[in-house]
Amino acid sequence: MPDGAANEAGIQFPSTHSGKPYIAVFKHRGNGARQHKSVWHNDIPPVFEYNIFCAADNSGWECKAGHLWGFHDAAQTVLGTQGQRLAKFPCPQNVGDSWHGYPISTMDYEPSDQPPDELVEKWVAEGTLNRTTGRRIQRNKL
Repeated sequence: MPDGAANEAGIQFPSTHSGKPYIAVFKHRGNGARQHKSVWHNDIPPVFEYNIFCAADNSGWECKAGHLWGFHDAAQTVLGTQGQRLAKFPCPQNVGDSWHGYPISTMDYEPSDQPPDELVEKWVAEGTLNRTTGRRIQRNKL
């Protein structure tokens, strides 16, 4: 597991194999202003967060908007403090900026924080998720 280097914004990790730099930002770890911020569960250390990002990047779990989406253990592992089991890694606005991510739940009804149906279908077809879990995601039940 790679080590990260702390800076004022978070813990910076090495770039992935595809060249994406990643930072585990403190605002999604319960530090700083928490208003409207989903927070990683204490059981998910920054290196675990980074590994979920790397898995999403390596697997090509990208939507048309360029965001990456991830989970761990077939979406059975709780990633966020509110019971979220999925993660979104929004595409940075500027080339060269570090990626970051946060836990999401489709039950929050925030359309921009829901993986697209095509990606969920890909997960099911790959066997990464079972059909029941995939349908729960698509029906905003996870």
